[in-house]
Amino acid sequence: MTDVISPKQRSELMARIRGTRNESTEMALARLLRAAHLSGWRRHSRISWQAEHLSPSLRKILLKNNFRASVVPDFMFRERRTVLFIDGCFWHSCPQHGTVPSSNVDYWGPKLLRNRNRDRFVDAALCHLGWTVLRVWEHELKQPERLTKWLLRQLNPG
Repeated sequence: MTDVISPKQRSELMARIRGTRNESTEMALARLLRAAHLSGWRRHSRISWQAEHLSPSLRKILLKNNFRASVVPDFMFRERRTVLFIDGCFWHSCPQHGTVPSSNVDYWGPKLLRNRNRDRFVDAALCHLGWTVLRVWEHELKQPERLTKWLLRQLNPG
């Protein structure tokens, strides 16, 4: 189907979409954490790093790709030094549900690849700095009992 608005209008429209307080993912995961009595978390707390605190290979990736020297995880468990991201199946290229749109492929293919590469870099940088990184796919919210058990195992090891 042909787009009914111009590429510039589409770009302006998409730029207004923000990824916070997403009812179907972040807020659903917050409800799940509360129901499981998992406490000590904060939402959208920034973690910053200096390039010189990263390994030489991570520093090179940071500078080459012009990545930000900070990240805002969806959930942070500061005392456990654990961060939790809830990844949308489309935006983060879920192996089960991720798709590349058939229109404007020259834009979407590289865009989704950049998202995956940034996710891998963020995971590696945070691990290098002593954080544990947990990622949950959006579709995993459809099985809350299973997800809760996994989160309890990850956040309460031993």
